[in-house]
Amino acid sequence: MLIFDGLLRYVQTGHSDVKALQGDFEGRLRLRIGDDRLLSSPTEDSLHIHAVRNRKDAYRQRLREEPLLEYSAARLPIAS
Repeated sequence: MLIFDGLLRYVQTGHSDVKALQGDFEGRLRLRIGDDRLLSSPTEDSLHIHAVRNRKDAYRQRLREEPLLEYSAARLPIAS
């Protein structure tokens, strides 16, 4: 649940440990959640999740072009 909590915090507030990636991962973002890395690409109104990996393996493999998940702003829960 830590990963989902971290992702939700980021999309609702925009505050988290996020870094723009370079090289083979250009155009992607890295969200650090504990020892895990969530690799994503933002669009105008959604966030495409490409991988969730442990930090030691996060950058060893190429990312899928097609996202595993897509979070749209319209489908996000509202923070109370």
